[in-house]
Amino acid sequence: VGLRDFLTSPDDAIQGLQLARSMASEAESELLAVALAAREGDNTALELRALQALVRLHPERGDYRPRLADAYEVLDDLESARAVCIEGMGRAERDTLLAVAPGTAPHHVPEALVFADLAFCTGYYHFQLETWELAALAYEDAIEIYEALGRRQELGESLNNAGVAMVQAERPLMAASVLRRAVDVRLELSQPLPLANSRYNLGYALAAANKLAPARMSFRRAADDYR
Repeated sequence: VGLRDFLTSPDDAIQGLQLARSMASEAESELLAVALAAREGDNTALELRALQALVRLHPERGDYRPRLADAYEVLDDLESARAVCIEGMGRAERDTLLAVAPGTAPHHVPEALVFADLAFCTGYYHFQLETWELAALAYEDAIEIYEALGRRQELGESLNNAGVAMVQAERPLMAASVLRRAVDVRLELSQPLPLANSRYNLGYALAAANKLAPARMSFRRAADDYR
């Protein structure tokens, strides 16, 4: 009953849902099942309410927040999507998580990976809302943890996105340095299309920094990769 009431009237029924949670330990998994089924059925409004319930009942769980942000994005509410991620970042022990030792296995510090995903989410929505400097800063947090945990796929994407944000923030030389790292990671992973994107973005950053000869070279290599 608490779940049903919340899904139909979330603002008025949170106390009932909290009571239901205290009486039924499986409520969390049921809410997640509702969210997943709603996504499968393209019912974003229902998915949003289920994820809102999960976040309100478990504010300490950062892993639900990117999913909720994605639901807000589908409904064209980027401000709420960003706010959900920022709030999650604020609840984390940032300094402790950024100090995770290189080579640490993700399952040894799952909260670090959750924080990195939240930082990536925050950077993404800052980027979508054109707050470029804040996007770059959030991506830098993600980069530090993904690199320490050996998450090369996520590292390459974060480096690429951070570099593009830095170009928009009028820091092309710093962007070029970051994008070179993105190229190296994506070359290592043998990902032709992402590699081409990073090489193109590197060329753009170098051109913005008036480094025209290396910019042309990067554009040519990107064109080869796109073929």
